[in-house]
Amino acid sequence: MIAQSSQTKIAVEPNVPASPVEDRCLISEVLRRNGHHGLIDVNCDLREGMAILHGRVSRYYLKQMAQEIAKHSNGVEAVVNRIQVCSA
Repeated sequence: MIAQSSQTKIAVEPNVPASPVEDRCLISEVLRRNGHHGLIDVNCDLREGMAILHGRVSRYYLKQMAQEIAKHSNGVEAVVNRIQVCSA
């Protein structure tokens, strides 16, 4: 299966579970490399299938984009979006 986000493709081997640390790093890396500079300060922790997003963005659109990226990542069953929208 291939997860795709804007410009980033991540190949994932089927039936090979990643550790929570690997998943957290993978989701955070996808957020940083998706082509939107505004997501570089967003991080994700993955706990028992729940992706917890935190950080700051300049627009609500970016907050929603980060949530969609996390929601469609392997191993994610729910997303808690704690990203703050801060106007410049």
